[in-house]
Amino acid sequence: MATRTRLNLTRDQLASFLQDHEQIKQFERLFATVDSNTNDIIPGVEFAAGNSGQAANDALAEIAALAEALNKEPSPASASQLAVIESQIEDLALTPPPLDSLAILASIPTSVVVTKTADFTVAPNETWIINNKSGSTCTVTLPSAATYPGRYLTFQNNQDQSLISASSDVIPQGGGSAGTAILTNVSGNWATLVSNGTNWVIMQAASFNNLLY
Repeated sequence: MATRTRLNLTRDQLASFLQDHEQIKQFERLFATVDSNTNDIIPGVEFAAGNSGQAANDALAEIAALAEALNKEPSPASASQLAVIESQIEDLALTPPPLDSLAILASIPTSVVVTKTADFTVAPNETWIINNKSGSTCTVTLPSAATYPGRYLTFQNNQDQSLISASSDVIPQGGGSAGTAILTNVSGNWATLVSNGTNWVIMQAASFNNLLY
């Protein structure tokens, strides 16, 4: 974390380049808001008011240039405009990430390989799944494709049993209507499904000992 240095400008210094008392107040509030809502200052961006008087003068010049830019034609910055800037800074600090970003994070694989020996529901943190149910077809309840666009799941058979979805939400490799089939009843078969926001699409699949090229 970079060391933050406060400028500690006096009202007389602010008055040397701001036009009225109200603008001085708004400018002070603006920098107070930035200071309270910012934890880290990126090196090279913060105002550097070092130990020497020259560094302090340079920092003051930066503030003066900003104030001058705010007051350029065609119209000077008003107190209400400065208040809008302050409000936007506060909103940025309080606004949560968009839902689509959370969905992308949810699609990142976070689990080790898990093995299932009975019908099952895919957990939120599961990505690599082995079907080791014996004696009959294994049925899996897939997550909602609409909730996890872009998420992927890889299944592999360790038994000569089929793996099917509990719902008709799987589009076969090569396209077509959504159905339930995921893996045929051969040990070693595998497939990777990717959510398109509506269904799960089989994007990769191979039979055991199949040469991929």
